[in-house]
Amino acid sequence: MLLLGYEKQMEKMINNSNPGLARWFSMEDAFKFSDFTADELWRILILKLRQKEIIASHDAQKAAISVLNQPRCRPNFGNGGEVENLLTTAIQQLQHRQWALSASERAKQIQLIPEDFDPDWNDGNVGNDVDIRGPFVGLIGCEHIIERMERYKSCIKLATKMGRDPFKDVPTNFRFIGPPGTGKTTVARRMGKLFHSLGIPASDDVVKASASDLVRQYVGQTGPKTIGKLQEALGKVLFIDQAYQLNPGKHGSFTQEAMDQLVNQLTKPEFYQKLVVILAGYENDIARLMQANAGLSSHFHKAVTFRHFSVDECSSLLKQSLMNEGFEIPDFDHVKIKFSKLLQDLQMAPGWGNGRDISSLSKDIIRHIAAHQDSQEISAGDTFKVSTHHVEFCMKFMLEKRKLLLPTLGNEPNHKPEAAS
Repeated sequence: MLLLGYEKQMEKMINNSNPGLARWFSMEDAFKFSDFTADELWRILILKLRQKEIIASHDAQKAAISVLNQPRCRPNFGNGGEVENLLTTAIQQLQHRQWALSASERAKQIQLIPEDFDPDWNDGNVGNDVDIRGPFVGLIGCEHIIERMERYKSCIKLATKMGRDPFKDVPTNFRFIGPPGTGKTTVARRMGKLFHSLGIPASDDVVKASASDLVRQYVGQTGPKTIGKLQEALGKVLFIDQAYQLNPGKHGSFTQEAMDQLVNQLTKPEFYQKLVVILAGYENDIARLMQANAGLSSHFHKAVTFRHFSVDECSSLLKQSLMNEGFEIPDFDHVKIKFSKLLQDLQMAPGWGNGRDISSLSKDIIRHIAAHQDSQEISAGDTFKVSTHHVEFCMKFMLEKRKLLLPTLGNEPNHKPEAAS
């Protein structure tokens, strides 16, 4: 007698039903089948083509594997069944093409072409029309990320042309390290969209998580919680913010269990290279987390570094933030020198949050303007002209509040800001 099914569901049924069933059908003795690799799917495709006595060009075979690579990231991928379904659809496309031809021409169109498998096929040049730079327009300090994504694009393009699995040449686990407010979460979302447009992973959704989403406070609960979050992110991007909170040296044995599960599960066929995982946090804290688990450091050896914004960058970000809300600082390039020193002082204050604090400052300025409305006439659709005294007042007020925090945060400066040019 054979019992067939998905591993997780079968394990649940065996363990939670009649005890005799578990004795007769031990999970330890089960035959376990993993998802087929890209090469194995290609061999299955060739076998089915021979069985059906159908010819497919080499480019058509590459297109088929490219299409199959997308759902392979999702749970319950159909493997051989997916190949059969795709081939059936391609044959139908071939028949539709033949019906539109004359009898003499129809005899010449007897083989499958790439467009039969993928209507959007572009000669295997995956990502040629993908604008790597576009998603990062308006973001500060992303040039090194753009260069890296360009390299990944080249790797994916070459792998696809050769009919190889693009996951083999592109890393899927990253560390995002840097101070707060420098765009780590935003870049993760943009990277997710780019990976999706390049064919990896199956979806451009970003699943955001924190330590509390992976850890439970009772024995035996953390493992299933961590696995559940990985399952939720299959074929997507899993962004674990403030990942240093998973350091068992500081946060206890339950975080150790979460880290062990994360490392263990990412090597299993269910999750291996089937999602993009990003650990984000402050540089020193993430470094200590890597030291706490050797397996973690080997899995997340690719780091993307984010730096503090310069005074000029903060000024430009403030200008853009106000512009997005319909407020403009007239003659900005000339008047920004008036509050550059205040920005430097803010950057030196403990707890400076870069773009996060600039966003808060922008909102403070708008609220201050609303509370001290002057005689400027304004109507719907107009741009409000912001006086520099509104900006300076709100900067000074924010700085005074930060000074009150000095006894709590310590007297050491946050960092040495780059001077305004």
